[in-house]
Amino acid sequence: ALCLHGHRILLFYLQGQLFFGSGQNLASSLVEAIEDGLDPDAAEPGRISQYCILSFGKVTSIDASAAEQLRMAVKRVSEHGCKVIFCRMNSQVFDALSVLKVVTSPDLDLRQLLDLQTTPTRGEITAEESTVFTEFGDATPTSPTTATALSCWGKGKPFKSPAYEDYDAFDDVTDALDYTGDRLLE
Repeated sequence: ALCLHGHRILLFYLQGQLFFGSGQNLASSLVEAIEDGLDPDAAEPGRISQYCILSFGKVTSIDASAAEQLRMAVKRVSEHGCKVIFCRMNSQVFDALSVLKVVTSPDLDLRQLLDLQTTPTRGEITAEESTVFTEFGDATPTSPTTATALSCWGKGKPFKSPAYEDYDAFDDVTDALDYTGDRLLE
């Protein structure tokens, strides 16, 4: 499967501190890597990656300007059908990306590792409760919740319910690769 579909997954290994200058380089590299597949004069036009995995294993910190640049780049490449997935983030990087809603749907293992409040799994959700799963829009961490409001307000940041199984953050690169590989083969 990887031989046939490997070009549809990009993997970036990042290191060091991400600040204004390095964040700008990362954002432009991400956009360029995806948009190169749109160029009819490219070596292999039309080979657009569907997934881009960013591994932050050696990133010590990210400042607000780099996080914002990354947020804008993720939005831009998503318009071309590429989903960006984050993995191996330390808590500072995770917090910075979560506050800006760059990371909105960590997988269950990452939620447990970071001690984020989790929500019921798909089998535990009733039809009535499933209407609660929305993009959080204007909701804030101080919004009123009820026993059936299935939101995750871990560390004051709203996350999508894990019942969606549409994750954008993992603890490990292997989990991210497994997830994207499974999606490509569906």
